[in-house]
Amino acid sequence: MSDTASLSTYSDHEVESSSLDENEQFFQTDYYSESAEEDSYERGEQRRQKEKKTVDPGFHIIKRVIYSKTDKNVKKRKMVKVNKIVCYSTSSVPGRLIRNAVTGMRTNHRVGYADEDLYFSTVLATGELGQTPKVFFYDNPEQYEYHLNTTLSNEQKLNWSKKYTIALESKSVHDTKTNELRLA
Repeated sequence: MSDTASLSTYSDHEVESSSLDENEQFFQTDYYSESAEEDSYERGEQRRQKEKKTVDPGFHIIKRVIYSKTDKNVKKRKMVKVNKIVCYSTSSVPGRLIRNAVTGMRTNHRVGYADEDLYFSTVLATGELGQTPKVFFYDNPEQYEYHLNTTLSNEQKLNWSKKYTIALESKSVHDTKTNELRLA
């Protein structure tokens, strides 16, 4: 057996060519790969998804420069890389569906209602996405920290937790049979 891999065609196998008709002889030397066809389909699907995102007004890519850690002896920091953050904003118009900033999935909850307190929301007004500030909703402060590579104070997290608990209790109904709270 040789060390190098070789492609195999149907014609490599011992087949009596006189017993085959013209079409079968043609296909004997065809190379066929299901994986190549699947790769082509996946590339097309990725292209369609990308096109869909470009027409989505809530789809954004934030580009942030990551610098090296400062050294006491170095006055200038060196740029290490550009970090691209994909995110989805929610319209601030009351009544619009809340959209998760990381996944882009729309929820059944609406902007401007008490349901808004079930999410950690933030407004990005840094100018990275244009002059109009964008509103982002996260499941919790930790998701926000991980997504935007930032840190919140424990006080901010505690304040949100209290607000979230109150919102959750207001949506809950006390079940007297099981003595548990459940969502209405």
